[in-house]
Amino acid sequence: ADERGASAGSEALSSLCSHSAHACPLHESLPELWPLLLLHARACRTPAHCERAVGLMADVHARLREETAGGGGEAPSEEWRADWLLVLRGFCSLCLDTRLPCRDAPLLALQRAVLAGDPPALPPAVWAEAFEQAVFPLLTELLRQWVAATDAAEQERLMLRGVTLLSKAFLHHLSGLLSLRSFHLLWLRALELLEQFLRAPQSELLAEAVPETLKNMLLVMGASGAFESRARVGDTPQTLAQLTAAVVETMCPQLSGSPDLAGLWHEAQPAAAPAVAAA
Repeated sequence: ADERGASAGSEALSSLCSHSAHACPLHESLPELWPLLLLHARACRTPAHCERAVGLMADVHARLREETAGGGGEAPSEEWRADWLLVLRGFCSLCLDTRLPCRDAPLLALQRAVLAGDPPALPPAVWAEAFEQAVFPLLTELLRQWVAATDAAEQERLMLRGVTLLSKAFLHHLSGLLSLRSFHLLWLRALELLEQFLRAPQSELLAEAVPETLKNMLLVMGASGAFESRARVGDTPQTLAQLTAAVVETMCPQLSGSPDLAGLWHEAQPAAAPAVAAA
C-alpha cells in the first residue's frame, strides 16, 4: 500500500509539474510546488521512490536554469536568485534528513546543480551565494550530525562526499570566484570547514582523505595563478599565499613542507607601501 501510494504521489506531482510548466512561469508556481515536492520526498520509504522524487526536484531545477538564467547572458534577477537558492537549500535539507532511505540521491542532485554549466553561466557573486547559503551550511550540519550518528559508517561516507562536493564545486568555479574582492573570505571559510572535517573525532577515513583533497585544491589554485598576486587581501597585511600558508601550517603541517607545494608560499610577497615624498 505504501509503495502504491508513493507511486501515485509521484505520478500526481509529475503531472502537476508538467501542467505548471505550460500554465505559468516557474517563479509563480514554485512557492506552492516546491514545498509539495519536499514533503513527497521526505515521505518516501524506499530508495527507488526517493530517487524518483528527487528526480522530479532536479527537473524543476533544470527548468529554473533554462527559463531564467539562459537569457542573453544577463545577470539573473533577485527573484530568480532567491528561487534558485531555495532549490539548492531544499536539496541540502534532504541530504540532512536521516529518515530518508537514500540520502545519496539529493546529494547527487545538489552536486549536479552546483557543477552545472561549463563554463559557469552565472555571475561569480551568485556562486558565492550558493557556497555561503547552501554548500557551507550543509557541511556544517553534516559535521554536527557526526557527533550523534547512529550509523557512523553511513554518516562518514556522506561527510566524505560532502568534502568532495566542496572541492569540486570550488575548483569548478575558481576562475570566476577569484574575481571577487571577498574571495579570501570564501577561501578561508572553505579551509576552516576542511580543518573541522580533518579533526572529526574517530574518523580515519576523513583523516586520510582531507589532506589529499586539500593538496589537490592547492595545486590547482597554484596552477591557476591564485597565489601569484602581491596585493594584500582585505584588511590584512598578507597576500593570499601567505594567509593560506599560515592556515595550512596549523591545519596540516605535513602539507606545508611538501615539495609539491613549497613554491606556492614564496611566489608572492606583499607589495611595498608607496613611498611618502619628502616635504
